[in-house]
Amino acid sequence: MSMMIALALTAPVLFNGHAFAASTLAVKSTGAEVLKLQENLKALGYFNGSNPTGNYGTLTRFSVMKFQAANGLSTDGIAGPATLSKVDTLIGGKSQDLYTVNEGDTLWIISQKYGTTSDRLKIINSLAGDTIYPGQKLSTLDEAKTVSEAASVTAEVSEENIYWLARIIESEASGEPYLGKVAVGNVILNRMESKDFPDTIKEVIFDDYKGIPQFSPVADGTIYNTPGTDSIKAAKEALSGSRPVGNATYFFNPDKSAGEWIVKNKTYLTRIGEHVFYQ
Repeated sequence: MSMMIALALTAPVLFNGHAFAASTLAVKSTGAEVLKLQENLKALGYFNGSNPTGNYGTLTRFSVMKFQAANGLSTDGIAGPATLSKVDTLIGGKSQDLYTVNEGDTLWIISQKYGTTSDRLKIINSLAGDTIYPGQKLSTLDEAKTVSEAASVTAEVSEENIYWLARIIESEASGEPYLGKVAVGNVILNRMESKDFPDTIKEVIFDDYKGIPQFSPVADGTIYNTPGTDSIKAAKEALSGSRPVGNATYFFNPDKSAGEWIVKNKTYLTRIGEHVFYQ
């Protein structure tokens, strides 16, 4: 009898025809179920990573929390059976939030149709530039509404993250356009989720290589400057899931640094303001 009970506890649980493991999905979970969750959350407008990876990191946790807050679920950032079931239930009903690009469409035309702005559409869809292609599907769901619904939860669990992320954004990008500020936050969060860098925002910022700080503001002390309103706003936007430079983990100002190692070893993505971004 005890053997039968043990087997029953490890069997998969079915929700709406999909089999989920009895254990829940949480930070450090990996695999096909995580990938599917990320893809579904992206389709629903809660996950802004450019490419779902199948790795359950901080971005996925915050995306799950936003979804939970908006749907009356416990906002713990853990995708348990109730959360997975709710995602699965809603995924079929959100196609109206996806716009298929037609020949001749521009971001301006689409933004006029959906009452948003071109810059906002770029942030929502993690677009580095204005280029779109026929057949491409763009989310028209304004994440600002979702962020507002989950603002109290995000502020409570990420106060320290906002504190440090706003400071590195201020010290690295105080003179950059707003999208460039979000992009710097994007890079910090990507590093935090990468196996090649530390696991927290603060540790990423203060990381060093052979005793040399990875970020110059740590070396010159400007990391402790008080961030402006836009830097704080950009930090919150990055933490909410905005990914204007996708999977970038490096950036530099080519007018101030040659960035030789980055140029030789990494892939160029885009330029925003004075910064170039690589992955």
